[in-house]
Amino acid sequence: MLTNEPFQYFGTWIRATHRLEDLFPSFIELLEELERGGSLSISKDFKDESTWNDDLLHDLFDALNEYAPPFCYFGAHEGDGSDFGFWVDINHIEDCAYSCELLQTSDPSEIPGDFCGDAVVINDHGNMSLYRAGIDGTGVQTLTEVWAVV
Repeated sequence: MLTNEPFQYFGTWIRATHRLEDLFPSFIELLEELERGGSLSISKDFKDESTWNDDLLHDLFDALNEYAPPFCYFGAHEGDGSDFGFWVDINHIEDCAYSCELLQTSDPSEIPGDFCGDAVVINDHGNMSLYRAGIDGTGVQTLTEVWAVV
């Protein structure tokens, strides 16, 4: 999902629980919020407490991951298995930068003027931004911020 606005849902959505009766309502609330104006429909099974199980929870994670921006995921935080939210997948970023599928720089000014594609900017403080670079109809490069985390 790409919009004109940078992604605003990074970080913890719910933490310190694995109870289905806590996770389902919280994740359904998030999915409903994300779905406003979207194309996914929330399964009635998600709202029927009698159907809640681990398999359906995985389906709910899949539905939420449809909204994760590039190089990000919805799930448990890498360092805390009971901290659920949207997170940057730094391992995926490093793999893609290593294989030259993603440009990595420390400043947006280092993105070459003729570059088209995704570029991640990681500054010396560890702040990250993902930009999508393109060339407009007049031949001028455009940079669109997809997401940023501090």
